[in-house]
Amino acid sequence: DANSLTTQAYSARYLAAEPEQTSVLSEAATGTMSRISATEEEYAYLHLTDAEKELYNAIDQQVDNYLYYGLEPIHTSTHNADNEQIDLSITEAIAVPNGLSADRAQQILMIYEGLNPQAFFLSTAIGYGTRPCADGTTENILIGCLFPDFDTADEIKKGAEDLSTNLRDTVKAVENTATSDYEAAELLHNALCERVVYDRAAVNYSGPIPPSSWTVGNIMYDQSIASAFIDNSVVNVTDTSAQRTVCAGYAKSYTALARLEGFEAMSVTSRGHEWNKMKLYDTW
Repeated sequence: DANSLTTQAYSARYLAAEPEQTSVLSEAATGTMSRISATEEEYAYLHLTDAEKELYNAIDQQVDNYLYYGLEPIHTSTHNADNEQIDLSITEAIAVPNGLSADRAQQILMIYEGLNPQAFFLSTAIGYGTRPCADGTTENILIGCLFPDFDTADEIKKGAEDLSTNLRDTVKAVENTATSDYEAAELLHNALCERVVYDRAAVNYSGPIPPSSWTVGNIMYDQSIASAFIDNSVVNVTDTSAQRTVCAGYAKSYTALARLEGFEAMSVTSRGHEWNKMKLYDTW
């Protein structure tokens, strides 16, 4: 609940910082992150309302600030139902356009994460609340939460560089082998399956999420491309014998690989599953 976050998170830091518009990433990583990002021609984006696009674009700008321009996440705390303090790393608050419900605003953030694998540092946790305005009124706000291993600008940069290297290495191997678009699409699929193991331990686990070192599969990161293409040593996974993920991690990873190879692709989400659609020979 964003209303329970410290005042620092959404009042004292009312406006997002204005970082220098020079990417902190290497040229290669900047290019990779740009190519795996969704564009305004994305099928799903085109079907959003104007208010939904406004929120989506605000999220996109904020992700750029963290990914390319070194904006530091906010470190704050809240309390759970047992009044235990929980330390959090969160994004700057984003104003929700009038007319969007709390549920729909949070869905837009989820849609954004599904379409934009470069936002690897955002977790599935979402805060929603209100903040005071200068004229005495209040406005609704949306707050994203960051994974604990990407809660500083330096850690986000390190993750992006690692993600870029691993994606480019995978695509390069396919480019040197494929003789057709269909074969390239299939080889990308095969390369992903060879790199990643399905995380059955995380799927079967029913206890609380461990706080720091992930001894039960890859629970924290399995909804993100981080679980498949950022090395386990970077995300503090105890068992480094294999990369592990579930459907969401596979889908976001394949979206990134396909886009990097030049295909149009996206992740599609239902209540309990995630998969891919891609455009091949002018057909989705």
